[in-house]
Amino acid sequence: MKKILQIVLFFPLMLQAQEDTIEWKKLYQIPFPAHDYWCPDYLGQLYSVQGDLIRKYDQQGKLLFEQSFKRFGSLNEIDVRNPMKILLFSEQQQMLFYVDNALARQELEIDLSEMGLNYATHVSASVQPDKIWVYDQDNSRIRLIATQSQQAIQIDNTSGILDLGEVQRMEEEDGFLYVVNSKSWLYQFDLFGTFVSKVHLGAYDDLSILEGKVYLLKAGALRVISLKDLSEKKVELPLKKVKSMSVQHKRIFLLAGGEIFLYELEIF
Repeated sequence: MKKILQIVLFFPLMLQAQEDTIEWKKLYQIPFPAHDYWCPDYLGQLYSVQGDLIRKYDQQGKLLFEQSFKRFGSLNEIDVRNPMKILLFSEQQQMLFYVDNALARQELEIDLSEMGLNYATHVSASVQPDKIWVYDQDNSRIRLIATQSQQAIQIDNTSGILDLGEVQRMEEEDGFLYVVNSKSWLYQFDLFGTFVSKVHLGAYDDLSILEGKVYLLKAGALRVISLKDLSEKKVELPLKKVKSMSVQHKRIFLLAGGEIFLYELEIF
């Protein structure tokens, strides 16, 4: 089943950021080992990926599990929205597979080359049962594949119609699919693949999307854009030289100086 794009809405981002001062409450600070990338789940558990190695830490930073998946080569993306069924993607092998909450590999494996995808570069688990969003770079298309059937929603010619260009990030959140390209444009689609809006984010070092807001890290400050009305706020972070961050339900994780810091976050 194919879904053709329809341009519904376009929001130019023209509002000036309102600068706020907030009181930061630190919840913990833990050393964090070398890694390629990291992320927390909604329970506050941390995951780090280095090559084919995954580590999982509890809410206090204690190492719980460590697992290597050499058969799949380097792991490029991990989706932990469901901590009981974690999605992993190897771009090198064009493979998707799942692990459980103890990082034990589950039976289901998906070879994307067998599903008509030329070269996938980004994936995101969906809240829709047994469905996964996949970006096929060679064909400039986004597909919502069903792991238990052949049904799929397909968004064609994203490069030509939307000037999507090089995709840097793709994730489903709060009933929408968000795609960010190398020109700092954020594209929003509904769960049927219909284009909803786009917003230019400006320069940033890292970003999180949660509950209708975009959190942007840049030069020791945090910009927060509401996608509902495009209002914007800016706050100074409590740390200098923050390399990356992740926002999870009124908490913000900051990586700085080889350590992870967790703070309460209440802006809007």
